[in-house]
Amino acid sequence: MKRDRITVAIILILAGVALLARQHLPNLEFLFVWPYWGFLVAGLLLILAWIQRNGGLAVLAALLTGACVNILLQKQFGGLVWLSMLAFLGVGMMLSSWIDRSKKGEWRSGLTLVIISAAVFLLAGGSKILPWPMVRAYWPAGLITLGLILLISNLSRQSKD
Repeated sequence: MKRDRITVAIILILAGVALLARQHLPNLEFLFVWPYWGFLVAGLLLILAWIQRNGGLAVLAALLTGACVNILLQKQFGGLVWLSMLAFLGVGMMLSSWIDRSKKGEWRSGLTLVIISAAVFLLAGGSKILPWPMVRAYWPAGLITLGLILLISNLSRQSKD
C-alpha cells in the first residue's frame, strides 16, 4: 500500500513539473508533442515498475519506447524500423527480470529476442542502411557465432540440471 501511494505521489510531482515547464518555458514546446510524451509515459512506467517491483510494467515501458522511436525514425528509414519491436520486447523482458526477482531467467529469452530481431532486420534489408561495409560483409558470421554461443550455453545448462 505504501509503494502505491509513493508511486502516485511521484506521478503527480512529475506531471506538475512537466505542466509548469510547458507554461513557463515556451522554448520547450517541441517536447510536448507526440511521440515525446510517449517517452515521458514510458519513463514513468519504468519508475513505477521499479517502485512496485512489477516486471510487466517494464515490458510495457520498453514497448512504448519502441513505438515512439519507430515513429521518429520511420521517415528516415521507412517501414523497416518496425522490425525492431521484437528487440524492444526483448529489452523489456530483460528489464523485467532485473526488476522482478521472480522472473530471474527471462533475461535469456529477452536476449534471444534481441538477437532474432537483429537477424530479421538484417535479412529484410537493414544491412543496406548500416554505414559500415564490414557489417554488411560479415553479419552472417556474427549470426553463426551468436547461435553457437546460445547453443553451447543451453547445452551446458541442461547438463547441470
